[in-house]
Amino acid sequence: MSHVAVARNTGTPHTAPQYRGERITVAVTPLLVDANGVAALLGVSRRTVYSMQSTGELGPMALTVGGRKLWRTAELSAWVAAGCPRREVWVDLQKNANVN
Repeated sequence: MSHVAVARNTGTPHTAPQYRGERITVAVTPLLVDANGVAALLGVSRRTVYSMQSTGELGPMALTVGGRKLWRTAELSAWVAAGCPRREVWVDLQKNANVN
């Protein structure tokens, strides 16, 4: 049985370090993903992600971290659970949720 861990935010498997002859498996759920990660989560192309972002179809806004555009995975999940509303509706839903 082979155990692997996922490298930070790349989706690339790598072998986990060995301790006393045992392999440790680490499951990593990224907090932030780039456009490729969003595309994989939504089942669309990277180009579609950027198109959805520019037209307002993608509710969650990207953060800029170190010059990279990244999206919160928790917010993407909540957005999908809410039915993928357009950005203006999503922003209103978020404001109302924060008031309560």
